Amino acid sequence: MKELVRKMFKIHLAVPAATIAWIISTVSIETTRVSPRTRFLKYSLLLAILSITCWAQGNEGNQHTDTFKIDLVLISLPATSNEGCPANTVRFDVTGSGSATNLGPTSVSELVCLDTASLLFTAQFTLTAENGDKVFGIASGFGVPTSATTFDVRGTWNFKAGTGRFKGMRGNGTSLGHVNLVTGASPHQLIGNITNRDSPE
Repeated sequence: MKELVRKMFKIHLAVPAATIAWIISTVSIETTRVSPRTRFLKYSLLLAILSITCWAQGNEGNQHTDTFKIDLVLISLPATSNEGCPANTVRFDVTGSGSATNLGPTSVSELVCLDTASLLFTAQFTLTAENGDKVFGIASGFGVPTSATTFDVRGTWNFKAGTGRFKGMRGNGTSLGHVNLVTGASPHQLIGNITNRDSPE
């Protein structure tokens, strides 16, 4: 319920509130000949609206923007089915681990859809910290062949959501990697920026 209330009064409501407050404040007390009680109610309403405006502006949550980097040791293996991928692609199930700034030791689970003709790919991944908190993201990019069975990877990634202490995390950046289709070895590096928004309790 507290989260719902916070969402109702985010900054996009602050401007209408300020506008209403201004309208009320411009109504002349003398010309309307109101009673002291009505005058008191008017200014109480004005104060309440202005308070809501300031509260909404200050409770978006504190945002912390940091540089993000993670070096991953991954294994990419063809999946037993193509479920979750377009018909013209091959699904790879990717697992591995690494150490990330702001996350610490991290495990990775990823679903990759690769067009083997063009080497274009899309991916959905989950990073899991040691305490179980997760970050969910997507990626896309392309491969550059380096041999008949290997290719370098160039891509971009976006963090879309998280759990626990990563609940308000968002981010984006670039990824570099290498894939060996024979051994499955797929070392990758993700670099970019993340913004973690602290939700007031």
